[in-house]
Amino acid sequence: MSSPRNLSGKTAIVTGSSRGIGAGIAIDLANRGANVVVNYTSPRGEVAAAGIFKDIEATGSKCAVVQANLALTPDLQKLVDAALAISEHGKIDILVHNAGTGDDSYLADLTEEFYEDQMNVNLKAPIFLTKLALPHIAQGGRIVMITSVSARMGIPQQTVYAGTKAALEGICKVWATELGKKHGITVNCVSPGPVATDMWTECEPDVIAELQPAIDATPAAARVGEVSDIVPIVAFLCSEESRWVTGSVLAFAPFARAMHIRSIPMWTGSSDNYAYLVIDDKTKDAVIIDPANPEEVAPVLKEQISSGKINLTAIVNTHHHWDHAGGNNKLLAHPEFEGKPIIGGKDCEGVTKTPKNGEGFKIGDIAVKALYTPCHTQDSICWFMEDSTGRVVFTGDTLFHGGCGRFFEGSAEEMNTALNKTLVSIPDDTKVYPGHEYTKANVKFAISVLQSEPVKKLHSFAENNKETQGKFTIGDEKQHNVFMRMDDPVIQKATGKTDPIDVMAKLREMKNNFKPPPDQKL
Repeated sequence: MSSPRNLSGKTAIVTGSSRGIGAGIAIDLANRGANVVVNYTSPRGEVAAAGIFKDIEATGSKCAVVQANLALTPDLQKLVDAALAISEHGKIDILVHNAGTGDDSYLADLTEEFYEDQMNVNLKAPIFLTKLALPHIAQGGRIVMITSVSARMGIPQQTVYAGTKAALEGICKVWATELGKKHGITVNCVSPGPVATDMWTECEPDVIAELQPAIDATPAAARVGEVSDIVPIVAFLCSEESRWVTGSVLAFAPFARAMHIRSIPMWTGSSDNYAYLVIDDKTKDAVIIDPANPEEVAPVLKEQISSGKINLTAIVNTHHHWDHAGGNNKLLAHPEFEGKPIIGGKDCEGVTKTPKNGEGFKIGDIAVKALYTPCHTQDSICWFMEDSTGRVVFTGDTLFHGGCGRFFEGSAEEMNTALNKTLVSIPDDTKVYPGHEYTKANVKFAISVLQSEPVKKLHSFAENNKETQGKFTIGDEKQHNVFMRMDDPVIQKATGKTDPIDVMAKLREMKNNFKPPPDQKL
């Protein structure tokens, strides 16, 4: 769908507009009829800016490309002059402060040079560019500042970056009053969470891990944002329709962090286990689930503790098998973990507490409930967790994405109860975190029984993603997990059974004996 030409004749400056969000904004404003000043700083940006110039010219709008180092105040005048040169009425109508730099540093390593580099681009430049442009901004002009949820999330290493973005949000409210009554200018902030740009893909893994809670808790959808999610909001704030909106911060992720789950792969390539670190970000209270291989788990926990990121309160187990609970005592032998309680089934190594079915405990603000699911082992417990931002369930070896565990200590009737009475009853939006990465193998069997669209989608995802934990919900499992579809006529036909328990028993037998053809295709 083409954009409405509701900005025809307007002139806009978009800083940092050779790539990423800025490029998207510049092209979108041009599509809506605005003449646009595109800004870049480095030689890398020059080539990209030339491409943006061509895209804007193709819309029929005018474009000026300006190399300007925003850290240098004299360069800011170049942007104002370029805007006036392409303006159809000698005025600037829209000023979008998008440029920013965001390197990370712990406070102990912070230097004045690091501080000044970010302050000059992220904060000083918007202030003084606005000052220079102000005499030329038309009555009813628009100022939009791109900030960040980092301003409110308390992410380690972002002392300067978070400070600059928080300052812009404060300035937004000052200018909304100061410039609104005198000049009729509206001033607003757009505050994205993580957005899929080249800057995001270049982030260090630990930074991405820190931002995962914001991604998981984003109300609109638990995913990284796209540039196309941001630009229409900016366009609205630049339009006449936004005339009654000023001093606002439009955020795309929650203000407060909540439940954070960090997966710790163990024995990758052999048993492909997962341990899970569950953190309540508000209190920093945390538990570690199934830390069966301390050699891989302990270094992660020690780093988190030493940096003040977590307060480890307990070890939690889903069942007693060695590859889930067999590392408990060895982990407790480390001084950092000495005396921590072990919460799990009655047969787990060193267990100190076994909640009754339906009972639980708290991890900060996270409510935890034990769901007894005997079959794989008789002490199997699935741990359902919930806070204000979402729900998850840790299913051990009871439920996998697209599959279930073997009936080592139980029966088909017990597994049917575990999956299709107990787990099926929790909310559909509950994310599933299984004990192993078995999805690819599970879906090969599933597709041999049920070639439905949900199963095909799971197959495609498994083929293209090394890790699948937490990417699917109970609602998804009801659609693509053949062990949770006992009433499906196709599955009943494949098993030759109709009674749910008989279907479960036969399906598990078929899975145990299944050997996928080497050329299996969908």
